[in-house]
Amino acid sequence: MNIKDPVKLSKAKKQLTPRVQHLLQQAEGQAERKGGQLVGVAIHVDLDHVTDNRYMETRDAISQELSRIFDCQSALALAAVEMEAWLLLFPEAFPKVRAKWQIPKKDHRRDCGQEKDPKKYLQRVLTQPKYSETDAPKIIEAAVKHGLVTGRLLGTNRSFTDFVDELQTWR
Repeated sequence: MNIKDPVKLSKAKKQLTPRVQHLLQQAEGQAERKGGQLVGVAIHVDLDHVTDNRYMETRDAISQELSRIFDCQSALALAAVEMEAWLLLFPEAFPKVRAKWQIPKKDHRRDCGQEKDPKKYLQRVLTQPKYSETDAPKIIEAAVKHGLVTGRLLGTNRSFTDFVDELQTWR
């Protein structure tokens, strides 16, 4: 299930509890409408900041609140800066979507969580046609389809690794 209602969590602080409770109500409502039971939830949040001390503070606060409020497994996809930083972990997926799209080799083995504006970076290097946010799902689908999402990534991104590690604890 996909909840399309944008709920801001990364800067919520005092409003974190009611916002997570709102997500719980939406998730339970969708599960009930589909005749199912809520057994796990993965929440995606763009941090709009690189991975540093603020990343860990934000991650800990949101993860603890998810664990406290949800009675099921939860995982936090707290993307450092934005989801495009995760896409940079799979440079070989880009030409699978658009033949002319190439991430420069010099950028393959770096910490993508430190890229201050990965969306602008992609728009600068992927020009024929120009990268758009709407391309992101196609790129990650290509990465999965072509076996690029493995334990041996070309770059690093702490927020991606933390999310995968959290998913691996699900029983």
